[in-house]
Amino acid sequence: MIRGLTVIVLPGELDSQLIEPALAKLRKDCTYWEESNRKTAEEYSRPVPHVTDSGFDDMTKFVPEHRTTEMLMKKYGEKVDGWTKNPIRLKTLDVFTTTRRVNRDCQGTESGTSLYLSHVERDKVWPTVVAATALTKGTTGIDAKYSISDLKPGEYILYAQMSSAFSLIEWCIPVTVNGEQTIKLDFFNDNAALILNKR
Repeated sequence: MIRGLTVIVLPGELDSQLIEPALAKLRKDCTYWEESNRKTAEEYSRPVPHVTDSGFDDMTKFVPEHRTTEMLMKKYGEKVDGWTKNPIRLKTLDVFTTTRRVNRDCQGTESGTSLYLSHVERDKVWPTVVAATALTKGTTGIDAKYSISDLKPGEYILYAQMSSAFSLIEWCIPVTVNGEQTIKLDFFNDNAALILNKR
């Protein structure tokens, strides 16, 4: 475990209306990156050499990747549309995963860790979801232990993020509470949802 880690309890399912501002932002991001990749693919499709650091380069080789990314952003956008057409219950983990996939894929599936990291660090969608739906939280102490009590029976997500000079790590762990029981759950690399190294 890690000292000073804030563990946030989220419901296992979310009301789409409650997180409508976050979903609207996610949809806007999908539209932006779909259009951006479409325009880039069209530009690179022209048989005109582009100037790069190493001289002139044929950019047509990058067209397939941008077309693929354009279609991915369209697919993610349509998924978000399905969430917002009518009030529905959404799996919290699905909202997290979709948001991070948009962060990861928006500039190409081959864009690398550094771009993915920058998009996660600047993301406004998931923090908005967390702020709107957090039920309670706990923080690990000097002994690296935490305690969260008085949770009603049900499905929950334990979310935490740690950022250091070396990496960014996120956890989004499903937990089922059946009654008056003690659940021991530690946060390690092995059960992290996302690990991005900065160096």
